[in-house]
Amino acid sequence: MNQDTSLTSKFGSEFFPPELFDTLPVAIYTCDRLGYITSYNKAAVALWGREPELKKDLWCGSWKIFGEDGSPMPLDTCPMAMALKENRPITGAKIVVQCPDGAKRNIIPHPVPLYDNEGNLTGAINTLIDITDQVKSNAQIQKLLDETRLLDARKDEFIGLASHELKTPVTTIGAYLQLIARTFSPEDSTKTLISKAQYQLAKLNTLIADLLDITELQTGSLDLSTNDFNLIVLVKEVIEMMRRINPSHELTLYSDRDELSVTGDQKRMEQVITNLISNATKYSYQANHVVIRISAVQDVANVSVQDFGIGIEVEEQGRIFHRFYRANKSNSHISGLGIGLYMCNEIILRHQGRLWVESTPGSGSTFFFEIPCSVHRLN
Repeated sequence: MNQDTSLTSKFGSEFFPPELFDTLPVAIYTCDRLGYITSYNKAAVALWGREPELKKDLWCGSWKIFGEDGSPMPLDTCPMAMALKENRPITGAKIVVQCPDGAKRNIIPHPVPLYDNEGNLTGAINTLIDITDQVKSNAQIQKLLDETRLLDARKDEFIGLASHELKTPVTTIGAYLQLIARTFSPEDSTKTLISKAQYQLAKLNTLIADLLDITELQTGSLDLSTNDFNLIVLVKEVIEMMRRINPSHELTLYSDRDELSVTGDQKRMEQVITNLISNATKYSYQANHVVIRISAVQDVANVSVQDFGIGIEVEEQGRIFHRFYRANKSNSHISGLGIGLYMCNEIILRHQGRLWVESTPGSGSTFFFEIPCSVHRLN
């Protein structure tokens, strides 16, 4: 430890043993009340890259000081100088010190005034916390985050472009299949094959539409066309459609009313209901019953879709609304990209509502959503 024995504060061999002071792993130094350096330890010398001259160097032993933004900082405005001038501890400051060899270190200083027994200011002690490695790590993390965001944006752009490019040929193929189908009688086996091709093409159309929706969500261009509509009528229409598509499941609707008016995007709400019922039939292939319930409490419409299928593990229930996440990896034979529930959640959120799930593995799942009703609700 290098120390001026004329220092009149309670710092030194009496307050802080020199042998301990010099072995501390953090940089510490002191100044008198005029700002002249009076002591420092080995860690401070290592940090500064030089040994300051006692009672000659002012405020700090570093070669040069910069602000956190890289701008030069005059020595008489450094944290140690301000602690002595303003007679108070300085907290929250971050500086950069430069060694004579040009190396720079990121520092958090903690200058605190020192007083004698009568309460007179005698100097200050400053502890310098080296956060260079932390700053570099944060910069690397930020760089990785920026690169990830860029790749994510490019991926979304590719999905959008690819989906748009696929839409036209798929629509054309569908039109040609319709024309070809008309040339065959209903009894012809070829028409059955065409119907199967049309069914698969419809699935592809749905996938393309979902991918386009994802792109619009990510770019913030997904707009809602709001109007008042009868939610119960909409649910009934979806149920009838799903019965034709998947006749193997019994779909039961329970509601305490025949009409329930809500304000929202009817097409998007149909998308949500269709997706939830479709998932209920898809993931309950060992059961054949799905229950849909509708109610309203205090101008809030509530819809639930319950299946009695495989259920969802507790640790997965919070992730299934994430984009491209698929639960139940053991059921890889079930088709899907993991975007349906993500889209449902985003649509419900844009209706100022919420979507959630309650599930017991092996016993089934119930998906709930609630959205505000319109001002004039039909009873």
